[in-house]
Amino acid sequence: MNEVVFLRTHNSHSSLEAGYDTVAQNQLKDITSQLEDGVRSLNIDVYFEEGEVVVCHGACEFGYELYSKVLGDIEAFLRNNPFDVVLLDLQVETEKEKVAEVTEGSGVAEFLHVQVPGQPWPTLGEMVESGGRLVFFADRYVQGPSWYHAVEDFIYGTHWEAAYLEDLNCELTREPMEHGLFELNHIFTRLFARIEVSEEINYNPLLWDRIKECSAAVGRGPNLLSLDFYSHSDGLDAVDRLNRGE
Repeated sequence: MNEVVFLRTHNSHSSLEAGYDTVAQNQLKDITSQLEDGVRSLNIDVYFEEGEVVVCHGACEFGYELYSKVLGDIEAFLRNNPFDVVLLDLQVETEKEKVAEVTEGSGVAEFLHVQVPGQPWPTLGEMVESGGRLVFFADRYVQGPSWYHAVEDFIYGTHWEAAYLEDLNCELTREPMEHGLFELNHIFTRLFARIEVSEEINYNPLLWDRIKECSAAVGRGPNLLSLDFYSHSDGLDAVDRLNRGE
């Protein structure tokens, strides 16, 4: 799996279609539409509000959904697409026990893959055959279940804070780990995500040039290409080209 490239949507949940306020939007399409388009790596922020585990972006007054509803959308896609593998990484802003409880109580539980840090990944075909087609990452949870993978044990990548072209570089935020996943963050935060700002960097040749520049600098191509407003980008085309070996 760590030889495959996935398009990752940054703040996948905070979209126009899901009803989030403009100041909180990082995408136009909701998670179901993203998965149908070919996105296979999702990033969401999880909070606890009014007795429920919810997904928000910053402040929940800008928009929120039940975390269980988001998991239901992912479950529906996995059931309808039995040969696809999905990656899910969470920014957890509440107790990890609550997140684990909702996850294990949802329909995605039967799809959760278990991976030992530092060990070789199975092929996508092997994951399909085993049924473990959802890979879960979040901040470290020492007493967590085996499927609750610490992101810092598996994923390394470039910094996500950039406002202008000169801020985009190929420096890594943590050291690579054996059999790790390389994430190329290609997003602007000026002051918050806006489609017209993202469009400055979301298209070729700039997008493709940065992919090749950082691939050379890191010594390998990315596994996760992370974008805002992927629907206004050449992201899916870039992922297809990389998976063809270009």
